[in-house]
Amino acid sequence: MIKCSMFNSADDTIPKEVDLLEWLSWTIDPPKHYEDKVLKYRETLLRKDKVKIPCITPSATFHTERNLNNIEHQNYIICFDVDRFAKSKKSVQNPCINFDLAKEFFSKHPSCIYAGFSCSGDDSGLYVIMLIAENDKLLEYFEHFQASLARNGINIDPSCKDYTRCRFFSVDKEAYFNPNAKPFRLTKKEPEPKKEVVAVGRKETGVRIIDDADKVWKVVLECERLGIDITSNYDDWIKIGAGFYNSFGEDGRNFFHRISAIYPGYNEKETDKKFDSCRKMNKVTLGSFFRIANDYGVRY
Repeated sequence: MIKCSMFNSADDTIPKEVDLLEWLSWTIDPPKHYEDKVLKYRETLLRKDKVKIPCITPSATFHTERNLNNIEHQNYIICFDVDRFAKSKKSVQNPCINFDLAKEFFSKHPSCIYAGFSCSGDDSGLYVIMLIAENDKLLEYFEHFQASLARNGINIDPSCKDYTRCRFFSVDKEAYFNPNAKPFRLTKKEPEPKKEVVAVGRKETGVRIIDDADKVWKVVLECERLGIDITSNYDDWIKIGAGFYNSFGEDGRNFFHRISAIYPGYNEKETDKKFDSCRKMNKVTLGSFFRIANDYGVRY
């Protein structure tokens, strides 16, 4: 259970405690009285209708109204918006984004809990919720995702970087939802990634570039589906970690955890330490991972 504060409307100052995961599941199978409010706002797009929609604070719980002085608990959660058009002078936009492809992109990140349409509707924007490993470094995690996603052609709203950020209820019956996401952890110094993952294309064509990250993800998913452990050999395990690090930098840690978790003796802390030690093996390439997987009969 991930506790967060819920307010019956944007003007409400008396929070109720709700389970974030349950709340997100409601967006896929919404209660009628919530759905009606969202649909009315999507029809009018008037502020007076939006403020009547219930909302939550994913990154924290509060004693009373939403402000930094009233924080009761900080969650291991970061939430950000991917908007088609800028909402203010400080905002950034994604005018040619294909939101279906963007959803698919986020669904491949092991730390993504949710990616779905905002309350404005399916052509306005997505909101994305990630599970993070440290609850006192929200700004650092935001800056990481902001830079990483920008390199991949996705711009996120810069205003989504504080614990008081409010998230209105929305309806997206085809949202991506993974209640078993794995925490994403930052390292002190992250190298520039050598590969880019492009998850968006021109809206008219929906073009998407498939690169090494897509291939890795396909292999990992196939190993999980078939229950094939390709890390039981210690030397292979190290080569896989080094290949991930040298190709994706810190983002490779999530791939490493995912493939390592198939091993019956998987230990999260040990896997983290091993990935950290793989930084020294700068001559190992991603080809080692594909070769090892191929030896077990798994191909992309």
